[in-house]
Amino acid sequence: MSSLEDESLIFSYLSDELVSRVKKLPNVKACVPDFKVSTTSNETLESIKSSTEWKNVCVRGNTYNHLSLISQGKFDETIHRNPPDLSYDKNYYYPSSSGEGINVFILDAGFNFRHPEFSDKNSGRKVECLVTFDQDEYLEEHNDICMHGHNDHHGSKMASIIGGKTYGVASKVNIYGIGVRRNENQLISSFIYGLEYINNNYLSKQEYKYKTIINMSSAFDKNEISNIGLSMVNYYGNLIKEMSNKGAVFVVSAGNQGKIADNVIYPCSFDSVICVGAIDNVGINDISSKIDEMKNSNHDDDDEDWKKEYDRVNSIFEDKIADLVEKKTFSSRNYVLASFSNYGNVVDIYAPGHVKVYYQDENRNNTQIYATGTSYSTPIVAGVAATIMSEETSTHFTTDSMLSYLKSKGLKNTIKEIPSYYPNIFLNNGNNNSFVQYSEYNSCGNNQVCGNSNELNCYLHGCCIKE
Repeated sequence: MSSLEDESLIFSYLSDELVSRVKKLPNVKACVPDFKVSTTSNETLESIKSSTEWKNVCVRGNTYNHLSLISQGKFDETIHRNPPDLSYDKNYYYPSSSGEGINVFILDAGFNFRHPEFSDKNSGRKVECLVTFDQDEYLEEHNDICMHGHNDHHGSKMASIIGGKTYGVASKVNIYGIGVRRNENQLISSFIYGLEYINNNYLSKQEYKYKTIINMSSAFDKNEISNIGLSMVNYYGNLIKEMSNKGAVFVVSAGNQGKIADNVIYPCSFDSVICVGAIDNVGINDISSKIDEMKNSNHDDDDEDWKKEYDRVNSIFEDKIADLVEKKTFSSRNYVLASFSNYGNVVDIYAPGHVKVYYQDENRNNTQIYATGTSYSTPIVAGVAATIMSEETSTHFTTDSMLSYLKSKGLKNTIKEIPSYYPNIFLNNGNNNSFVQYSEYNSCGNNQVCGNSNELNCYLHGCCIKE
């Protein structure tokens, strides 16, 4: 059967009597029965399809854990084989519908849809900027790009996570950018203008009703506005409720202050939204906490020694998180509330807070970077909601019914450091079966095959499916 140096392996059928005689022969090291070995994967595409009831299963191989983590059951390396990097399944499993026919409106700043993440616009899906709103009713029509002076590309990064070909959750979804200002110039009126624009121009059309998701990765602290402004806050909440009742699903961020969000952080605290917090999916809480501690310490802004120490710690943070993100693996200890994430009764669900994004900068360079914050856990949930809506085409989802669905599929009480009296649900896209120990599906390349299987075929978006 096989020979190595001074040893040979011989396979034969022997009776029990012959086995005993062979064992006694000179130069026979052992005479043992053949034995079974288990496959390295306890999942197959067929089993995933059956248990999730997806029409077809897609696989994106060896990807970042903001994707792989949301498409498998709870991971625990202590009960699976070692080393951990061979135990954790790095593949992203998702329905082949992948958000097709679903419309995601992103209210954000800095959209550029000219980069490779959206090079498939000719395949039938729509990816475009619609309008930009400033502090007054200022509209500007666009198509591929609407930066409006914002070079942090925050909107492009949201779009990359929701529906980019490489790192997106739902790579067939329609994406519409609604430009609003950010940071110190960001005003609530811009968001109200944006929502009114969607309400008046889209939700009245049948093809958008119950097929619309609105992503808002922005938040404000009610304590930081005057009592006079509360009437506008109430109007904002009522508008969101009306639009949700008309068939829009709202997904918003919990905020990055590391505090209880209840009745303080908005729109997270509104009833008709899905508010998203973050977990520390790469294991960076220790250094992140150190940076927050330094920021909040009593120090002179002109203190050169403090600046040097802060820059040193921040540099370590950036190098470490980049390294951890690139490893793509996961440890069960990282089912933990991210140190920056808000939490509380109003935070409905949690998703990875560290991601890899792909966008085109102002110099037209295609850039891939890591990014951190509840801003990024929010579009992950929006993307999963889009895949659900594209599969469950007969269901008329509102914000409330989508939240109920996500809760039913999510992993319960998995996240550490969330007090037991608060919601504790980690996002799952529906494939929450016992996890795959290690199975590698190569994504579609020039040879147009998926791994070593001749049963799988390649389609757009790097999708490997069995017909």
